[in-house]
Amino acid sequence: MTMRNAVAVPAVPAPDPPGEPEAPARRRRARDDRGIAWLFLVPVLTGFAVFYLYPTIRGVWYSVTDYSLLNTPSFVGADNYAELVSDAKFWGSLRVTAYYVVLNIGSQTLLALGLAALMHRLTRSVVVRATLLLPWLVPNVTVALLWMWLLDANLGFVNHLLSAVGLPTTGFLRSPDFAMPSIALINTWAYTGYTALLLYAGMLQIPQHLYESASLDGAGSCACSAGSRCRCCARSSRWCSWCR
Repeated sequence: MTMRNAVAVPAVPAPDPPGEPEAPARRRRARDDRGIAWLFLVPVLTGFAVFYLYPTIRGVWYSVTDYSLLNTPSFVGADNYAELVSDAKFWGSLRVTAYYVVLNIGSQTLLALGLAALMHRLTRSVVVRATLLLPWLVPNVTVALLWMWLLDANLGFVNHLLSAVGLPTTGFLRSPDFAMPSIALINTWAYTGYTALLLYAGMLQIPQHLYESASLDGAGSCACSAGSRCRCCARSSRWCSWCR
């Protein structure tokens, strides 16, 4: 038989081995959960629009108008801002705010970073993490009443301790020199544990091979800890500041 007279025989697919399910005729369509996600976001977005976005837009509008509760707002442009810049009370308030930010954020970040590093190196106990979070869970009204009693000039526990060791007592919340550091201390006490947990969560995301590579390059334990944690802690700090 020559090649010209040969007849092509179609190939027959081999049967599937027994015990294996047949392949589906078509792929199952991927499930789209975006509609459900937007449905769950509606309450949050509504609260944001009502309590944050609308008051912000309205405040910006009022800042360029001459308005009181008894008259209709009239547009004045940037006159209010020009008067604000020339007001000495504004610059005094700005200095006080900057002083508070430096005291609060600086002390809070340093303490939180130290606590997070200690938790990461020494213990990962859930009890320790829950204890650090307790001050953040206390309502603000309770925190204010608690520290007002502790720092009271006459009945405060802190002043009793100072008197017991022979130091002069003072009204911490009334003194021009101690009022702002006292407020910063209270806020640091309330939020340091929360910030420490955020930094600790960032440290847990650092791959172990980064520590090993730094150790092979000759870096000490302090250098390994500081260098490899820098980026994750910076991201966690930005997230913490945004949340607050």
